Amino acid sequence: MLKVSGYWLITISIIHGLNNISYYFEPWSDVVRNGIFNAVDPYLDRGTAFWMFMFSPLIFALGQLCCWAQDNNVRLPAFIGWNLLITSAFGAFLMPISGFWLLIPPSILMIISSYSRIRFITNDITEERKVGTAHPTTELNTDVKGKLF
Repeated sequence: MLKVSGYWLITISIIHGLNNISYYFEPWSDVVRNGIFNAVDPYLDRGTAFWMFMFSPLIFALGQLCCWAQDNNVRLPAFIGWNLLITSAFGAFLMPISGFWLLIPPSILMIISSYSRIRFITNDITEERKVGTAHPTTELNTDVKGKLF
């Protein structure tokens, strides 16, 4: 479930960044023409382009975190999903015609996965994964590695 959220967020971040560059091409051109350093303030259009673009790497990193968590059998804390859900719902409320709606499904999946009770088989012992732990305390048997029951 986290991998779906992760790839969803990574895709959104790439589309968001490319859309930003094409939609705000003129302000970005002005930034480059003015030497990049200290070329954003006090121009509103450049500031809008900058802050919209800064959102993309954060969403990309969150998508990578989701993929990493599933690959390492780590359950993310629920507050990450709740934070994204509240932020995206508030953004969708303020700007109904926007991409904020696209962040709601992965945030719900993140919340559901953080509350799931996944159990792993480890050396004839059933171990419940703790939130935020990257490695089990005992090694998984090779014949049952990664299988859930």
